[in-house]
Formats: sequence, C-alpha cells, structure tokens
Amino acid sequence: MQAGSGDWENVGAGQAVVWLAGEEHTTRAVADITAVVIEMAAAL
Repeated sequence: MQAGSGDWENVGAGQAVVWLAGEEHTTRAVADITAVVIEMAAAL
C-alpha cells in the first residue's frame, strides 16, 4: 500500500493498515486479494 506520496509498503495476511480521515491511499497486488474495509467516525 502507499499512503499519500510516501513509499510503497508490503502488507501481509493478518496485518492491518489505518489511514487518517481524508488521507489518500493506493493499493496494488500481484495476486488476488480479499480486503475488509471498516470505516469509523471515531478517532483511534
């Protein structure tokens, strides 16, 4: 994944990624993936 204009980071099975509200992000995969997205109004 990539947040904003930062470097690409690998994310593996069992890992999570948290973006701030409004933060741009991009994902890519070399194989099929299943992603679960949870949106929250509360701050972490």
